[in-house]
Amino acid sequence: MNIKELIDQYSFLNKNQNDDNFLKVFQDNLNDIEQELNYSSTSNDLYGKLIEIKEYVNKEITNLFIKTDLSGKDLINAGRRQEQTNSNWEVLLTFSNSGGEKFAEITKSIAGTNQLLAIILDGESISEASVGNQFANTGITGGSATISGNFSAENARELEVQLKGGSLPLPIEIVETNTIGALLGSKNILKSLYAAISGLIFVGIFMIFNYRILGFVSVLSLVLYGFFNLAIYSLIPVTLTLPGISGLILSIGMAVDANILIFERIREELYDGNTLTRSIDSGFQRANSSIVDGHITTLLSCFVLFLLGTNFVKGFAATLGIGVLISLFTSLNCSKTILRFFITYQSLRQKNLYLPRNNFSN
Repeated sequence: MNIKELIDQYSFLNKNQNDDNFLKVFQDNLNDIEQELNYSSTSNDLYGKLIEIKEYVNKEITNLFIKTDLSGKDLINAGRRQEQTNSNWEVLLTFSNSGGEKFAEITKSIAGTNQLLAIILDGESISEASVGNQFANTGITGGSATISGNFSAENARELEVQLKGGSLPLPIEIVETNTIGALLGSKNILKSLYAAISGLIFVGIFMIFNYRILGFVSVLSLVLYGFFNLAIYSLIPVTLTLPGISGLILSIGMAVDANILIFERIREELYDGNTLTRSIDSGFQRANSSIVDGHITTLLSCFVLFLLGTNFVKGFAATLGIGVLISLFTSLNCSKTILRFFITYQSLRQKNLYLPRNNFSN
């Protein structure tokens, strides 16, 4: 089994990480190659071992060839075409004047022999070809040549692209390799959703403990807020990414903040001796302008971020903007409606249920 086959198997291995039997076979094949080469890799990572062995083999193959003064700078163009006599493809090379002369001398020296002419790119031989005996006297002249063989259209295209691209200006060194499975992103998103739900629960507990009936109203309002968000996400639709979940969590905070502004105004009205019904109406009326102003400024920020930001920033801006709009509705309408419904019950019209425990006398 060659290195290329093992690399293909490694790609398959990433998609089948739970296949222990396949993993063992892969490791055994890698060990067999190391024994045949009499070489021991230093990397502990499977992919790192694979690349290290590949580089070693490429280096050994490259060392078999004699370096000449013909380089990629002498190559003007590369192309491909289908051979006229069969379905195989061939690669076309065009050299500069000086490159053509160098190529002619090289091909003349190896024509009709067992020596091969190799194309070395970034320390790896990407193609080897022999030169026919008919070029023994003059070499391949004219500044152009063809590489023929059992090339498929895909192979010819790949070689053409490599020749046109040329060598990298700097060497490549593997500093670190990491394998990231397809499930990693979904796991992170799931964890973020759990974090958002946990945060919502803790906020609900705090609101009920601190604001009592008003806090319970805010929890119901937040539940409606969550359902409205999910409904909008399904209708648009919205794909929840990590930045998107961040925007959702931030909008939850703004929804809670709006309720707190309203509830504090209601308490102030109750402290002044107003009735519960009047305190609720005045509390919503006094907090209305602050809530609307705060939400509008946030919406403007979301608009700018969505207009000018990258895809990740746009996801954050979209979910935050949707959340802010829904928060504006739930805090000013849903909370008020639920609160008005509660005070229709005589047992829930007692002022002490809406004030802190140390202010019952008020």
